[in-house]
Amino acid sequence: MRRRGPRCRSGFALLAVLWTLAGAGALTMLMLLTARDSLDSARNRTSLVRATWRAEGCAERARAVVDDALAHGQDVGAIWRSLDSVVASTMPSDDCRVSLAPSGTTLDVNAIDGDALGRFVRALGASEREADSLAAALADWRDPDDTPRPAGAERSDYARLARVTPRNGDLASPKELLLVRGFDRVPGIDSLVSIGAGRVWLARAPLPVIAALPGLGRAAAQVIVSQRSESGAPPTLDAVMQSLDGDDQRQLASRLRELAPMLATEPDWWTLTSVALEGAPQVRASLELRLVRTGRRAAIVNRVGYP
Repeated sequence: MRRRGPRCRSGFALLAVLWTLAGAGALTMLMLLTARDSLDSARNRTSLVRATWRAEGCAERARAVVDDALAHGQDVGAIWRSLDSVVASTMPSDDCRVSLAPSGTTLDVNAIDGDALGRFVRALGASEREADSLAAALADWRDPDDTPRPAGAERSDYARLARVTPRNGDLASPKELLLVRGFDRVPGIDSLVSIGAGRVWLARAPLPVIAALPGLGRAAAQVIVSQRSESGAPPTLDAVMQSLDGDDQRQLASRLRELAPMLATEPDWWTLTSVALEGAPQVRASLELRLVRTGRRAAIVNRVGYP
């Protein structure tokens, strides 16, 4: 029987030392990576806090501009109707980006019915068949059951295509509309809808939004868009009716009483958005405020922050 000599034992000792050194090196590398990740995370959190406060500061400066303009302007209504221009001409753009968007330029995706949706998407270029399919698909997405309409789509149809299945309830955001079958093929449609859109402001509403209103349609919408571009203000419904003929005129006349409460002479509210970037790589923070006019002041009725 052979005995292991000193040389063999020293070889085992060398291997043990090498394995110990390798383990220590790996542990050191793991600790360094963990420390780097922690440092990066702390740096990102710091950047996010700074960006958030910068967005808050820009929003407050914009609110000060709005309040000053409303408090000291001669024509408060005219100032309110052009609030985005008032802020854009006063606010600096180096710290953050501030924008204002009026209500009344989109459709409420949770309130629109099939007929209105059909007029809406046809004004965007959809055919009659496509319009019927889109209306049925949206109705199936919002209704509580899983039984598809003849031209619609329900849970089984989406599951077969490995797509997100219907909510069976109101949409949570305009972007969700792109998940509904067919709407991802309608360019820009998510920018024309919102949640709780309010009354339509004819002075700014795009043609497809106007065309969706009862009694109007594409021909009347074209008249409104054309006349407001010439005069700077939308025409009255009586003036629109005089510019129409035949079925278009009769259709508008029959829906005037229903249509009038759906229109606004000025925005019901403005959405003020403040966006700030900070750090490298850049971290983004944004703040949305909904402003309503109360006399000569603008009151905040909703505030939402996004990282």
